[in-house]
Formats: sequence, C-alpha cells, structure tokens
Amino acid sequence: MKRKVSVIIPVYNAEKYLGECLDSVRSQTLSDIEIICVNDGSSDHSLDLLRSYKEKDDRVSIIEKENGGASSARNAGIRAAQGEYILFLDSDDQFCAKEALECLWERADKGSLDVLYFDTTVFFESEELKEKNQNYISYYTRKKDYPEAMTGKELFISLQENWDFKPSPCLQLLRTEFLKKNDLSFCEHIFAHEDEVFTLKCIILAEQAGYLNRKFYSRRIRPDSLVTSSDKTKSILGCFFAVKEMMSFADKFVIGEENRLRECYFTRVQTLQEIGADLIIQENKESRERLVGLVSGEQRTEFTVFIREWERFAEWKRRAKETQDQKRELNAKLRQTYDEKSERGVEIKRLNTVIEELNLKLKEQNKELEREKANSANAREKAERIQHSASYKVGKIVTYVPRKIKKVINQSK
Repeated sequence: MKRKVSVIIPVYNAEKYLGECLDSVRSQTLSDIEIICVNDGSSDHSLDLLRSYKEKDDRVSIIEKENGGASSARNAGIRAAQGEYILFLDSDDQFCAKEALECLWERADKGSLDVLYFDTTVFFESEELKEKNQNYISYYTRKKDYPEAMTGKELFISLQENWDFKPSPCLQLLRTEFLKKNDLSFCEHIFAHEDEVFTLKCIILAEQAGYLNRKFYSRRIRPDSLVTSSDKTKSILGCFFAVKEMMSFADKFVIGEENRLRECYFTRVQTLQEIGADLIIQENKESRERLVGLVSGEQRTEFTVFIREWERFAEWKRRAKETQDQKRELNAKLRQTYDEKSERGVEIKRLNTVIEELNLKLKEQNKELEREKANSANAREKAERIQHSASYKVGKIVTYVPRKIKKVINQSK
C-alpha cells in the first residue's frame, strides 16, 4: 500500500537507543507512514526489540541482512520503500518534534519538490564528550534562510557560498521516484564520508529543491560513534574513495556547468582532501603502510599517490600556518609598539600642557614680583624724601624730649 513517507532506519547493535528512536517515529502526527528497519547483522538484542515493535505497530517492517555498513542498509531500505518520500533516520537519533513528518511532507508535496532540507539539534551524552567535540555545537547551524523553491543546483550554490551546505542524508526528505529515476544510492564500498557523495548527487540532480527552516531532527553525539572514534582508518579511506566518486560524478554532471556551480562543487572536494591530509599527517609510517595494504588492485597505487599528495598538502598547510602565526605575532608586536608610542605621545602632550600652565603661572608670579618690587622702591623713595624734609626734622626735635621721658619711665618699671 502506498504511503506518504517511508522512514528508513539502519540498525546495528543499537538496543541502547533504538526504543527512543522508534517511539519518536510512531508518535508522529502524520500516521500514513511506513517504518523500514534494516537490521544490519546486529549481535545484540536489537532484532528482538524490532520484533516487539512490529507486533505493536503494523507500520513497522524488518529487513534482515548480513552486516555491510550503513550504506548497504540504507540501499536495502530504498529498494523496499513504498512511500512517496523517503527520510533516513539513524537508530541512535530521533525526531524532536511530533509534527516533523507532517510539516515536511506538506511542504514537499505542495512544491512538488525532489529534495527538501531541514535542520537538527545536537545533544551530547556527557559534558566530557561535549568538551572534546565543541565543533559539533554549531556545525549544523545554518546562517541564513532559503524560503524559495529553486533547482537543486541553484540551492546548492546558495547554501555552499554561505557554507550552509550540510552533507547529511538524515536532514533531507527525498522523493522516492526521483531517487529511483536517477539510480541514486549510497556507495557501499565507502564506510565514511559516503553522506557527502550521496547528498551532493541528490542536490545537483534535483529539478526542484527547497529548505524548511525548522529543527525536526535530534542528533546524538556519543563516545563510540565514527565521528568520535580515535581510529581514523575508515575516515582516511573514506576520504580517498569519496573524492574518487565525486570526481567521477563531476565529469558527467558538473564540468560543463557554470563557474559558480563548479567552484562550489570543487570546494566540497577540496574540503574532503583537507580532511584526508589533516588525518594522514597524524599517522606514522607503519600506520600509513597498513592503510595502503587495505586497498586492493590498481587502486592501491592510486591511494599511495593520494597519501603523498596529502602529505605535501599537510606540510604546505603547516608552513602556511607557521607563516601566518609569525605574521600575527609581528602584527601584535607592531600594534604593541604603536600603542606604546601612542601612549608616550599622549603623556608628552599632557606634560607639555602642564609645562605651559606652569609657565603661565611663572609669568604671573614674575609680574606680581615686579609690581611688589616697584611698590617697594616707591616706598623707599617716599621714605627717603620724608626723612630729608624740614617737617620731618622739626618733628623729630619736637618729639625728642617726650620720647626720652617715655624711655626713662619704661626703664624704671
């Protein structure tokens, strides 16, 4: 029976999280869905849990297969899907809004979209894990809104030019007919970064694509996942195979396109190359030889060339960083010198102002002193004139006897 949405869940040893995941799907307000659970050779009790949910909800179906990785599990789900649209949900994640599927289906159906993108929240299983993976706090946050429907190529250019392109298959609703018509599936020989390849192919080939600025998905960051694992073997090999696949796709669908599309597409390729270079430089000689041994046939030689190129690029990047650090250090010293010079200039200016004020005060004091000296000279001159005057001499004679008597009286006391 035709359904509106097929939710495809690859399951591998996920019994710890699977119940929360399935409950978030079953509680969706859009009931016309099918829940395709692909048990990818789990060795824990995941299959038993799936069977218990199938008994409770006839919308749940189970595909059992040998372990082949998330890509092969998703492909098995695509082949079995009967819904108009497909949404991929990882078994350790969940929907964070009950209306997620309903909103997404209505928007995609109304606009006849091949691809509809949306957003996610991120939660960490521990504070320690959050501290070690700070980059994931804002990794999935888009800077802008893209409300208008457009071709996939146009939307990709808009997203990538703002670094808003997020290569996750779980953050897009895909038209089932569109996937099957273009034979779009996951590369089963790639066990890391396969999401980049699949998402790029989908958006480039989509005739109509859109974006809904809502957070419907909840991404779990846990300690034993691929992104947090200390063993980077899968990631390094994934970079190699993903770049090869992206270049092969570019030859058919990108090379002849406009400059902006080509630049954006090859920016994504370059991003993977940089990831590979950053990872390979951390490996010692023995580890690199072991990695080469994991690649068979003619691709082994090609992978060896990739490693050498990554090593050269990492060395160039290291030197460029050193140069940049030196430049920043020099700029900091120049800024410090400039600031010190500016501070000295301000201090000199302040001291000059003080000196000018003191000079003014000194001038005023000198003027006052000159006035006092002038007054004193005038007083002496006046006194001398009085002393030499006749009246002064007469007065002195007249007052001689009284002054003498007063002096005798004072002595007798």
